[in-house]
Amino acid sequence: MNIKTPIEFNFSECLEFLNRSDNECLHSIEGEKIRKLLKANKKLLLIEISNAGKQRIQIEFLNINPDETVKNLVVEYVKEWFDLSYQMNPFYKMAEKDGVLNSVVNDYRGLRLIGIPDFFEAITWAIIGQHINLRLAYSMKRKFVEAFGEALRYDGKTYWLFPDAEAIAKITVDDLMMFQFTRKKAEYIIAIAQSLIDGKLDSEGFKVIGDYETVKKELMNLKGVGNWTANYVLMKYFRFPQAFPIEDVGLHNAIKQRFGWTEKPSIEKIRELAEAWKGYEAYATFYLWRSFVQITL
Repeated sequence: MNIKTPIEFNFSECLEFLNRSDNECLHSIEGEKIRKLLKANKKLLLIEISNAGKQRIQIEFLNINPDETVKNLVVEYVKEWFDLSYQMNPFYKMAEKDGVLNSVVNDYRGLRLIGIPDFFEAITWAIIGQHINLRLAYSMKRKFVEAFGEALRYDGKTYWLFPDAEAIAKITVDDLMMFQFTRKKAEYIIAIAQSLIDGKLDSEGFKVIGDYETVKKELMNLKGVGNWTANYVLMKYFRFPQAFPIEDVGLHNAIKQRFGWTEKPSIEKIRELAEAWKGYEAYATFYLWRSFVQITL
């Protein structure tokens, strides 16, 4: 089945971003095709997405042929993953006049803000990545997924699903510390999983709120969630365009690289530069991540 894509969509650029780590375990890219394991109605679905040309991408179901309801769920997931509903032109018009972003948007035009459509995955990944480099973060994520996630063997290869909150709510802090998690990170992730299961934490309810500052405040009330983590989740799961993980090291290095500076910019300098990005901070950050050789989370 095919999905129509916007004019400002470059499938190859999106795959380039998704292919940034050899240790990625949640999707597999070969050439211009990407395979990903999903779950719907308690069934594991292996999908393959490819460029169908003429502003379309194609989804193939490899292991089973699901019913129309499940197919529609998968289509919505893919649209959300690739951020296909976002109107890029206002961002591009702003960026083309900006001294930091003008060449970046031309270099990577059509790149979408690749999201994480599952709340527990988004917040867990953000907590894993706190205060460590990208290589270690991916290594920890792989161990986490392979220890607690579901898997499907297909065509001689194993495909993995990110562990759900129910699975993680049952484990112990020591279980996670075996995989290089600090005690605090393990406590935070397990507590969030348990809160999701017992209903104390309602990510869908946050979406209904629809207000960036309110949702940010609610997220930062969770143990282990500071400004960077909250904004990462606001950016990748909730899709607030004004989400701005200003403390991000990758963002700092990208700006440093754009200007050829010898030192990373201060937070105050970044705020000054970002005045022109109001309402588009998430996309500005994402494009700057893409421009930097060591792409961040």
